[in-house]
Amino acid sequence: MEVAPALLAAFRYTGAAAAATAAQLALVLGPGLVLATLMHVLAGFVDRRANRILGGAAYVFFGWLGTVVHETGHALFCLLFGHRITGIKLFDFAPRDGTRGHVSHTFDPANPWQQAGNFFIGIAPILFGTLVIVAAARWLLGAEAFARMAEPLPQGGLLRSGGEWLVLARHVVGGAGATLAVLLEPQRFLDWRAWVFLYVAFAVGSSISLSSTDLKGALAGIGALVFLVLIANLATLWLGDVLGTGVGWIVRWQVVGYAAMLFALAVNVLVALVVLVIPGRASR
Repeated sequence: MEVAPALLAAFRYTGAAAAATAAQLALVLGPGLVLATLMHVLAGFVDRRANRILGGAAYVFFGWLGTVVHETGHALFCLLFGHRITGIKLFDFAPRDGTRGHVSHTFDPANPWQQAGNFFIGIAPILFGTLVIVAAARWLLGAEAFARMAEPLPQGGLLRSGGEWLVLARHVVGGAGATLAVLLEPQRFLDWRAWVFLYVAFAVGSSISLSSTDLKGALAGIGALVFLVLIANLATLWLGDVLGTGVGWIVRWQVVGYAAMLFALAVNVLVALVVLVIPGRASR
């Protein structure tokens, strides 16, 4: 049976919207989640080794700041998406239940915005932690460190072919690498501000990780997020790549965050090498 042209066109349009949705979400979320996963594994190793060497002092010196940023990120995104915060603990030096910090919240399951918010609340430590590192770098090291990031994205960030994906990927990696090189210039470390930034990058960078509770919350909202983006593409794709243009603008600024995450990852690698060779305290 021949499919009516109008129905065939609708199928093609829906397929194009679905493909655009997948590409946009992968571009906006993919690189950050990969870097955060690497940070989670590395930070866990550093935390275990540091506790063997310093005991509770490791958290007193380094961990508390990361916990504050981690939980503040959850709280801010709760407010952004209209969730009601029912309990909050930014940090605890001596928790009875082993939980250094937490944010409890409730939401309306019938509200798609609040449902999608679960995803962003879950990954909030990645988003807010990266923002804190970027802000610290600009304040302590100067805006020139991010000059490469001000360059316009190739094709405005739009992705119409595999070749354009590769061009954009090279831009992101090259820009983040250039910024990382500027941040690591040796002469910078003659200034006390560079050492303060190192401390912030390590302490906050170590918190750019997700607990099992964070992951569970994020997964609870991923379906609603995909649905909302798909609806937006269905509503606008006939006008052109409207949403793709917005994604290109977002990615331009995300590159700055990737540079910050790479720097924090590099600092944690250096600390991991140090704690690896220091013997832990003998158990009694």
